[in-house]
Amino acid sequence: MKVHGGAFTRRRTRLAAASTSLVLAVGGLAACSSPGDGGGGGSTDGGLQTVTVLESSPGFFDLPIHVAMDDFDEQFGLNIDLTQVQGGGAAGQQFQGGTGDIAVTAADIPLRIQMQDSIPGGISIIGSNQFTMLYVMVAPADSDIDSMDDLVGKKVGITGPKSSSELVTRWAMSTKFGMNPEDTEFVALGSVPTILEGIRNGSVDAGILFSPALEQGLGDGSVKVVFDFRDFPNGQNVFYARNNDIEKDGSKFSSYMKAYTAAVEKMESDPDYAFAAAKKYYGTGLSDDVLHQILDFYLEKEWSETEFTQASYDASKDMLLNSSSGFEEATFPSYEEITKGAPTS
Repeated sequence: MKVHGGAFTRRRTRLAAASTSLVLAVGGLAACSSPGDGGGGGSTDGGLQTVTVLESSPGFFDLPIHVAMDDFDEQFGLNIDLTQVQGGGAAGQQFQGGTGDIAVTAADIPLRIQMQDSIPGGISIIGSNQFTMLYVMVAPADSDIDSMDDLVGKKVGITGPKSSSELVTRWAMSTKFGMNPEDTEFVALGSVPTILEGIRNGSVDAGILFSPALEQGLGDGSVKVVFDFRDFPNGQNVFYARNNDIEKDGSKFSSYMKAYTAAVEKMESDPDYAFAAAKKYYGTGLSDDVLHQILDFYLEKEWSETEFTQASYDASKDMLLNSSSGFEEATFPSYEEITKGAPTS
């Protein structure tokens, strides 16, 4: 992938590339240096309708999106473009500014956008990419930090201020351990690999990781698990779109979720296919055994639902109301409001 304005854009190559300096073809796919097409443009590519997905903080969880791009978008009349940026806040801001047809971030971003009424016509969560919390709190393997209680007075690495990584940590501290999150210093380090390196070099005392950086740190013995958030339900990553765009052409968004769901179902039904995809996109630096462990976890837990359910909404609401996130019960968007434009079939 090539960098453009802080974002990565991956596009499928359907026309001959004019210059190898501009397009890097990989396995029939291409990474272009162009930004996303933006806000419901509905452009076509060889009779296919282009849909641009804006993803925050890419990780193993986006594997079904890549699989949908590889093998399923054309079946549903689509050409999926994927633009990746670091941080849910950055992705939310770009989406508010008109970038992308669909965004995928933690649920707090679309809920906050809806609460603030910052996109004309509002937005709808149209599907789920992750059904449980993503994160694991880790510390150096040789440290004396063994529990969340030990984080009082410590520096904890997170991706960004008020990011999902910070919010779930605050939620766990206050609701599971009776701690005051203000007694811990949260340090924004950006990408998860950078957080891992910060833990290793002592820039922070502990930090939030997820796959595959989590397995890399555990695999080389540099870190240990302090607390595992992954058993708790949450709208960890959701797909959302602008209601005005859905009203103009709902079939595009319905087709996207069908392609994404077909990709998940294919991986669930064909373990060899799923592993080959995981190896292609996330095999670097991981043994086959570790890659199998990650894949099995995601198939069982994170990708078990592709709809944003009432249960996922309820869990997200509980986390956001108990994490100093700025949400309040009186103004919190209802489930019906935030799923108004979700596909019904």
